[in-house]
Order: sequence, then structure tokens, then C-alpha cells
Amino acid sequence: MLVTKHAAELCALLVNDLFGELPSRILVALFTKGRSNLTQLAQNTSLNPRFLRNGLGVLIQQNLLFYHTDPDTKVTSYEANSDACYNLVRSGRILEVIESQYGTAERDLVQTLLLLGYARVADLTHAFGSRAPRTNGHSNGAFGSGSGKIESEDHLHLVLTRLIQDEIVETVRPDSFRNPADVYREIEAEITKTAPGERASKNKIEQHMQIVERFKAFRDQSSALKRQLDQTHGPGLKRRKLQNGSAHTVFKHSDDVSRLNPNVVVRPTLLEK
Repeated sequence: MLVTKHAAELCALLVNDLFGELPSRILVALFTKGRSNLTQLAQNTSLNPRFLRNGLGVLIQQNLLFYHTDPDTKVTSYEANSDACYNLVRSGRILEVIESQYGTAERDLVQTLLLLGYARVADLTHAFGSRAPRTNGHSNGAFGSGSGKIESEDHLHLVLTRLIQDEIVETVRPDSFRNPADVYREIEAEITKTAPGERASKNKIEQHMQIVERFKAFRDQSSALKRQLDQTHGPGLKRRKLQNGSAHTVFKHSDDVSRLNPNVVVRPTLLEK
């Protein structure tokens, strides 16, 4: 996304309103000066290292930055994720569409992830599991009724599974915070490089296909869990329309629920596109 001056100002205002002045100051510096390391950010923001790290932590937690540590110099550089920043203004509309197309439970979970930025499945399980109506110390086996909100751990895992399968939520890996454009350029440079004295390859089409395949493999890493769930459950959980027109997932009994790895970290993909 090409960022104009007015778009950058809007992004900074949105971040300031939602997350405070500190992250906003860092974001302004990144929009103004471009990709920067910690030393450069300290100079451009006049913030001490502690405040700077706190602000960067907020921006990273909210998926509003790209960052990468150079394997040779061990220096980490940061860059504003302008698409994610700008799309903050759409979050309300996104939640409305999810509730309309999926249901209250899905909206509830996505809203929580938008507030957190990203979270482990174990943390989500702890947060939503505490809402479970219990009988004799155990959660009820049936779910998906009543208010429509997530009311048990099993219900959470079903809703999260469905959102992952529909690519509304994705898993987070170390490379998730890299700028895809940088990854593409690295792949391109690696495939097209020649040894000293070696003539450049004339098969540009084959090289291009290799670049595309490598880049696709990089982008598909976040969909590994989705593919696994598709193989286990089919292409997606079924849902039906209620009489009032809103969507509602058709849930199975809790005995049929596949538990997700509690250490998997997930985040919404909606603000990344």
C-alpha cells in the first residue's frame, strides 16, 4: 500500500486513539523516515530505550509493524504495516459482517483477537472456558444454544476451528512479521544470482516460476493448520440460517470436538489484507 501524507496522518491518529501516544509517535517516525532500527528510532522519536521498547511491543502485539533481525549483523529493523494500520478503521464493519455471515460466537472470538492482536489457544481457552455453565463441576456437553456466545472450551475449539478453516484466523509463526515484499525480493535475488564469471541464465520463465513457487510456499506456511483441519473435518463446518436470517453454526456434541494445540498462536487475518 502506497502511503500518502494524509493516509499516514490518519493511521497515526487511529493508533493514538486506540493504543496511546507512545505507539503513535513511533509509527509517525516510521512513516516519516521509513524502515529503522532501534538506534535510529531513538534518535527520531527522542524516546528512551524503555519507552521505545514498550511502544514497539504494543505495535507488534497489534500486528501493526513488520520487523526482521538480520542474521549477519543481528540488528532488528522495524517498518510500519500501513495496510493493517489503515484497516483499523474498518474493524467495526468487519465484526458486523462476521456476525451476519457466521454468528455471535464467531464475532465474539474475532473481536477478542482484534483487541489482543494475537493469542495462544491456551489463553483463549482460559478466558472463554471460565464462562462455561457447569453442572456437578463439569461443562455441559451440548453447546451453541442460548445467547449464541462462546460458553465452553469445546464450543471455543469448534468456533476457532471454523474460523481457521475459513481463513479468518491464521496461525502466527516467526516469519509472520516479515514484510512479504522483502521475502519476495530475497527469493528473487537467491534464484537469479550467478557465481563470479558465470553467465546469467536465459531461462527467465523458469526462474520466474521458481520464484512464484517459493513465495507461495512462504505464504502458505500460515495455512498449514487449516489444511490439517480440512483433512480431518472436511472443507468447513456446516452452518444454517435461523429464522431471523442470522447465521448460526451447527455444532456437534462435545465428544466429537478436536482440541487444538494449546501452544498454537493465532491472530485475525482480516486486518492484514
